[in-house]
Amino acid sequence: MKPFRYFAIFTAFLAVVGLLAAGVFLSIVCGIIGENRVAYGVKYSGIPLAGMTRAAARDAIEASIKEKCKVPALILLEPDDMRTGHVREWDISADEIGITTDADAMADRAYGIGRVGSLPSRLVTLVECALDGRDISLTSGLDEEKMNKAIKKVADEVYVAPRDAWVSFDGGVIEVHAGVTGKRLDVESITNGLAPHLKALDLPQKREVNILLTEPHIRTQDVAPIDSVLSTYTTHYAGGTDRGDNIEIAAHELYGVIVKSGEEFSFNDTVGSRVPAAGYQPAPVIIDGKEEIDYGGGVCQVSSTLYNAILLADLTSTSRTAHFYPSFYVPAGLDATVADGVVDFTFRNDLPHAVMLVSYASAGEITIDVLGHAADVPYDISLDTEQLDARPTVKAYRTYRDSSGNIISRETLHTDEYSVESESQE
Repeated sequence: MKPFRYFAIFTAFLAVVGLLAAGVFLSIVCGIIGENRVAYGVKYSGIPLAGMTRAAARDAIEASIKEKCKVPALILLEPDDMRTGHVREWDISADEIGITTDADAMADRAYGIGRVGSLPSRLVTLVECALDGRDISLTSGLDEEKMNKAIKKVADEVYVAPRDAWVSFDGGVIEVHAGVTGKRLDVESITNGLAPHLKALDLPQKREVNILLTEPHIRTQDVAPIDSVLSTYTTHYAGGTDRGDNIEIAAHELYGVIVKSGEEFSFNDTVGSRVPAAGYQPAPVIIDGKEEIDYGGGVCQVSSTLYNAILLADLTSTSRTAHFYPSFYVPAGLDATVADGVVDFTFRNDLPHAVMLVSYASAGEITIDVLGHAADVPYDISLDTEQLDARPTVKAYRTYRDSSGNIISRETLHTDEYSVESESQE
């Protein structure tokens, strides 16, 4: 029976030691609470806060936050040149991006563990905390307006407006000027899912920015083939008059207009409304067969001059209307009237390459050149008209000839019927 007695004594001894240890453990745990200190096992971001006063815990939390915020909150990277490996970088601080933290609230939460509820529940909380530990979650905020402002500052640095390629024509010399590809920052790709990381002070957040490219409408390769004058057409007007001023304003709007292969040109869309705000003056116009005074009178001479120029460059007229009366500045059958929002003149570029309009109007003379690729029009083009009767009824043709002057083909353009009561001044 002695072995059994020894075992019972040893078991009782262990129980007493266990009770004493538990008592000591509880005393220490509860003692810390009694001394107004943070309970055992409490941490913030891995930093032990146990045994600290509330003020000391706050200082420790604040020091940890400051250390985390020493690095940039957000680092944006743009691979700028794949050949050299050069990278543009923007560092944005926590303050710039609007990150705020509340060390007081976190210290209060740490200090409050084991101090809320009934005595048994508080004891259970203290024991669990001492055995398993408890990490205080971060209390922080993010000023998204401030963050967006900081990112927009970077976006403004990245932004490049697309610019069309263009062609200069000076002294008979054609020079192509390169276009510029537009660049803008894809802000959404940066901000998507960013806020939770910033609020958790998971810093720095590195984002390789996505640059969106915008090709200009007129690219360098669109105008590079332009190397010659395909056609030119000139008409005359009385300079120094309101009508002459209107012609010069409209002609200016045509200068440098590029029509790519396959595109359609609209005179009204390009020139714009003939209104006083655009500088247009009242001058004679034909409305329902009657001559009246209205803003923009004379602009039909510009559209008619352009009509002849594009026909000579082998472009395709898609919408053209004759005047009520024959015009004095072009042969009957080769005019093209326009009216704001009512009658338009349009043509399409069916050539393989782009063309450019060059228009000059001064001292009573308006000239429109069509520039393009010489190989696109390898023949000579002339315009002819035939009066069929005295009304007059006029038929217009476009004739194609080879370099020896031999007729290749002849195209009937249209047949127009005019009134003979007077000659149009519009």
